[in-house]
Amino acid sequence: MCQTSGPGIQSDQIRKFIEHGMPEKIVKTVQYTIRKREAAQNSPNTNMDTHNISDVSALNPIPMEQMKPLSIPRLCGRFRNQATESGASLKDKITNIGAAGSEDIQGSKPQGDMDALAITTEMTKHFVQRMCGIVEKMQNSKLYTLLTRTTQPAHIVAVCVLTFVTFTVWPDIVDTRNVSNNRASDQVSPMGDRRNERHNTLATIAYLGAFATHFGAQIWMTFISGLSLYFSLPRHIFGQCQQILFPRYFAMSSILSISMLILFVKYFLTSWNATAITQLIALSATVLIEIIIRLYLAPPMLRLMHEKYRIEGAIGSGREVGSLEQGILIQCPHYQRIHKTFRRIHMTIAMGNMSVLLATCLHLYFLASKIQIS
Repeated sequence: MCQTSGPGIQSDQIRKFIEHGMPEKIVKTVQYTIRKREAAQNSPNTNMDTHNISDVSALNPIPMEQMKPLSIPRLCGRFRNQATESGASLKDKITNIGAAGSEDIQGSKPQGDMDALAITTEMTKHFVQRMCGIVEKMQNSKLYTLLTRTTQPAHIVAVCVLTFVTFTVWPDIVDTRNVSNNRASDQVSPMGDRRNERHNTLATIAYLGAFATHFGAQIWMTFISGLSLYFSLPRHIFGQCQQILFPRYFAMSSILSISMLILFVKYFLTSWNATAITQLIALSATVLIEIIIRLYLAPPMLRLMHEKYRIEGAIGSGREVGSLEQGILIQCPHYQRIHKTFRRIHMTIAMGNMSVLLATCLHLYFLASKIQIS
């Protein structure tokens, strides 16, 4: 089956066919045949023939360029044509394959040969890189430094958000109260006729979508993401992940809570009863807690975490998984002050998050009592 001599040439040819994609089963068959032939040649019965063949080979050596490549069994039709090719052409083909592979690695493959998924991924990559460049330019500006390195902008943002929510919600609260009082005294029309006219499908979709996203993000961050990462990654790596997720999580939760509060008052608050007042208080508390956490608690906690990790990294701590090992830092007063302050703020954020989750579950019960599935 093989016209070449020497295990080095045979193994080199097998490697070339493997690079072409030869199935593993065929490779094992070829290797077994080669080993069987070598065993037959080395047996005592064929010593004389082997010496004769070696003598002839020594007298008439076969040039490397005239050696035939390793033949392939007939059961592999995919490589049947390759068995008749010369070693030089096979080498050229392997060179072409290597060049094509390097083009794929360098990303210089023509776009016409790429599939839809590769094109979409490349476009998404360019878009994300461009957006990251814009964000980086904004972060290098003086305005961004002023807004993030001082505490006064947090007060301004908090006042603006609360003012916007108040001016958006308060007219509907007063109007709802007046309508409820007038209809309770006159008994002219059913309760909530005017509100039912304003109630539409888009408002319901936006309200339920905001609630579902808010509740799902809370469940994921509280019970799945945080616990899974803490018990799977080194503590410093876990902290770096939370550093990215925390601000985005509370910012998104605040926006969704504000949207839910506005939609609830404008479209779904039809009367002043105990249930409606309870839900209004729960949504307002959710908005207030999440804004306070995002603006006043998350930034100092992250700064303390950076300082804490810097000190721990100096002594080689922070590589433990699912635990805290202070080591010799337990005798450092400066580190202990930072650690206690960090734990106190972190505990406050955790309690606020659980309070918001409780209010969300209360609102879930309210929605379940209003929705009927037929």
